[in-house]
Amino acid sequence: MLTQKQENFCQAILQGHTQYEAYLSAYDVADTTDRAIVDNSASELSHNREIAVRIKELRDNAIASNPNILTVEQRRVILSQIGKVGEETNKIRGIQELNRMDGIGNPKFEFSNQNVIVRVLYQEQKQLGEDHEK
Repeated sequence: MLTQKQENFCQAILQGHTQYEAYLSAYDVADTTDRAIVDNSASELSHNREIAVRIKELRDNAIASNPNILTVEQRRVILSQIGKVGEETNKIRGIQELNRMDGIGNPKFEFSNQNVIVRVLYQEQKQLGEDHEK
């Protein structure tokens, strides 16, 4: 059985928050807490079998009760299409949302000859890995 904080974490994930955001909303985290610590705690929590089962249960129930809710894969397809066509602003937004869904750090965008070039900085993830090894 989940604690109330764990349930709150699951509900926040269902509402579309990142693991980091969900952890901050569900747990009492001091403003001075290092982001890497929160990221690590959120990741560990999301990999907990009971948590993963509950999130899947919540998603399945939400989809079953509302046929207008898209699955993650359906959203990825739509956002990928948005990222390929349309105005540059919409392309950027589509790519940003896909990155957020996949847990990728803040992408940087450059414009060159009307094409959008996306460079994702993995330094944040690398630092997290280095912190975890210590």
